Amino acid sequence: MSLPGAGKENSMNSSESSHLIETLVSSEDILKGNFLHVRRDTVRLPDGTPTAREYVIHPGAVMIVAQLDDGKLVLERQFRYPMGAVMIEFPAGKLDAGEASLTCASASCWKKPAIPRGSGQEPACCTR
Repeated sequence: MSLPGAGKENSMNSSESSHLIETLVSSEDILKGNFLHVRRDTVRLPDGTPTAREYVIHPGAVMIVAQLDDGKLVLERQFRYPMGAVMIEFPAGKLDAGEASLTCASASCWKKPAIPRGSGQEPACCTR
């Protein structure tokens, strides 16, 4: 079982932060769908108090902030079922298993089309 953020190099996990670390006691799946996985973990706080942490695991996503040569930002209209409304938003897409962020960003820009093909505009990728 992999915990959120487990194995990531992070200077915040140094000894100076050890008083903040929570320890896993148990874990249970709440929902395992095709896209989302919801989990409830029981953890022990640094003071020894047990508590629950509920969280969603998903494959990841990209959001593109595309600026055209004239300085305008690219936005799109999408119907969002949970909101029951059409939303204006930056182009975005979910990552498929093993897919690189730039590949997903590029596909998200071209498929909708947020950036017209042949415009000379290319999506760029910034990741952390």
